Amino acid sequence: MDKYELNPFGLSIEDIYKLSQKPHDIRLSSELKKRIKSSRKFWEKFFERKDVLYNDIFIQNKNFLSLEETRAIMILQAYTLSLGYSGVRIEVIEKILEFLRKDIIPLIPEEKFSNKNLNPLNFIIYALNGKGEVIYKNERVKTEKALKESNIVPINLDSKEVLALTSGSYYICGILSLYFVKIQKLKKISEIAIALSLESLKIDKKFLNSIVQALRPHLGLIKFYENLRKILSGSENIFSSNKYKDSHLLGYISQVFFIFHQIIDFIKDILEIEINSISHSPIIDYEQEFILDKNLYIGILIYGISYLSMIITNLTCSLEKLNFEIQSTFRLNLPSLYDTCRKLVEENKKLSKSLGNIIFSLYGETLLKIEIKNITKLKKIIKNWEKIIAISLLYGVQVIDFCKSLKCGRGTEISYQFIKSLLSSFQDIELDNKIQILENKLYDLLNHVEEEIGELF
Repeated sequence: MDKYELNPFGLSIEDIYKLSQKPHDIRLSSELKKRIKSSRKFWEKFFERKDVLYNDIFIQNKNFLSLEETRAIMILQAYTLSLGYSGVRIEVIEKILEFLRKDIIPLIPEEKFSNKNLNPLNFIIYALNGKGEVIYKNERVKTEKALKESNIVPINLDSKEVLALTSGSYYICGILSLYFVKIQKLKKISEIAIALSLESLKIDKKFLNSIVQALRPHLGLIKFYENLRKILSGSENIFSSNKYKDSHLLGYISQVFFIFHQIIDFIKDILEIEINSISHSPIIDYEQEFILDKNLYIGILIYGISYLSMIITNLTCSLEKLNFEIQSTFRLNLPSLYDTCRKLVEENKKLSKSLGNIIFSLYGETLLKIEIKNITKLKKIIKNWEKIIAISLLYGVQVIDFCKSLKCGRGTEISYQFIKSLLSSFQDIELDNKIQILENKLYDLLNHVEEEIGELF
């Protein structure tokens, strides 16, 4: 099992993603242990401890957070509480890390609860208390059974510890960290799909002229064009042909990707600050001996999710419009493929438009509901995006098959060969199944391309 030591204010989005994918031996540094004990000692000077006990709970929902999502939330809980501003016992944090090491993962319903006011993070508290259900050894079992088999003693929490575990931004930051890494990769794969389409359309080389970025030097625009040049480097379709006339569509696509790069950088900044912040209530400062009651407003993260959802939807629109261009130019006999793409884009438009407004709530209940709803919609938008990318890649390969005579670029040739090899054993299966196969291998495709041409922005 890989080892990882938590240190003060040093956790990144990539760390959460890596640690959530499989069990790790996560430990607290000596500095964090000192902070935790000092914070708890200060809290106990002023407040009498009272344990909070829970009755057993049974979950009727069919849809739950994934193992990776729940791990990410628990990692963030353990890390934030260990920074020494929470007043929780070190035993509580060590218990969370013990669950993670032995891969005992609480079942958390994805969206709807039997009690509409129930905080989803309570399900982690139930598990720590030996109640509820967990996933253990790839099976759904009662927590009591999993703890007995793994020699873990449950722990009773006091009211301060319950509040610290449920009032922070763990839910939104944990899940968003996982999907942020996925979004970064899907953005790159979308650019590979765009490049394949440009190969098939034999776009005019002036489109990639660096003077375009020099005259409008936004960092996002520079990154987008640099990625395209790397993917298309050596292409005879792009650099030796003027057969296809530039259209307004290409300008639109470049603007969408430019904005996407900018939004990604903005979201990364606020997410990594939030990951390394104290957002629960109350905050304990044992050095200056004060208690701050509120620091839990998460509006900026909910805005961030809205921005991501809207720009991803715009990006899927650009892929759909490019597919239509290819369909119209080459009169391909793929109407069902384009219809599927169009329907997915329309669904994304509805999902991104219906994201909840941020309504101020003194105790945060309204924000929590918006947070859960918006994260769930973002996940659906991303799932649709994956399928749209797979359709776009298949469109590009189909046209290159149809009229390939010139050499493709370094990145596009690797992509073309990878997709052809992947689908070579499935010539007779239905088109929808081919899309599903390609959708499942998108991240492998990216790895192959970046091994050949280097990492994309």
